Amino acid sequence: MTSPLSITSIPPEVLGEIFTHASLNDADAPITIGSVSRTFHRTVRTTPPAWTNLKLKMREPADDGRCIRKAELWFTMAGACLVDLSVQMEMENVMEVALSLHAIGTPSGSTSTAPVKENIPAGWLGSSIVVLPDVLHNYAQCIRAFSLHTTNIAEARVFLSAMYSTPLLQGSIPSYPLRELELRTSSDGTRSPMTPRTHGQAACVTLPRLTNLERLNLVNHPVPLMCLSNVDNVRNLRQLKVVCPLRFAPIPAD
Repeated sequence: MTSPLSITSIPPEVLGEIFTHASLNDADAPITIGSVSRTFHRTVRTTPPAWTNLKLKMREPADDGRCIRKAELWFTMAGACLVDLSVQMEMENVMEVALSLHAIGTPSGSTSTAPVKENIPAGWLGSSIVVLPDVLHNYAQCIRAFSLHTTNIAEARVFLSAMYSTPLLQGSIPSYPLRELELRTSSDGTRSPMTPRTHGQAACVTLPRLTNLERLNLVNHPVPLMCLSNVDNVRNLRQLKVVCPLRFAPIPAD
């Protein structure tokens, strides 16, 4: 009688396929799988497709460093594979205080995204500085799909402008491989003091040059007509989905 096969006897290529499918259902599966055994750890670390689903959630400023380390690990392990990224911000008004060095200003010609104390006003030292979007800027060419959930539209605008900042050199505007973009806010911004108002409506986000964009989903976001009027941004657009609440005048109590 032959002895039953153990899971560790499965070829690494097959294990890699299993781990990849597991990561589609649970973005953190690579970490969980890698802690099971040395074989699993070695296999998942040498399977780039298993690291193509990245979810980051920030509830407080202290989560910034954790999210940065996680993002750097995922993009490193994914190698040449494009990553589907989801970022959920649940920190009220943190963006308004100090989102990143993008809002402060980086030294001329500098490509570093690490916080530099001399660039931060004295009154901001010790405050909450979120550097995550500046770090993600380094991996913008590795992102296939991006979902951003913020508290309001103003936060989304600052996050996107930092993550997809325009190069200083003219004529060097990059073309990103992003195919799917979802922007979602917890509020439509009608009551948010952070959101600029234009003719009674919240200002929309500014999209970068996305020549490969195929799907754009907006939840509680105005349609960025100025950005979509750019032929480069709509050349491959196949789906535009807009979800926003309908508002009516209050019904009199009497």
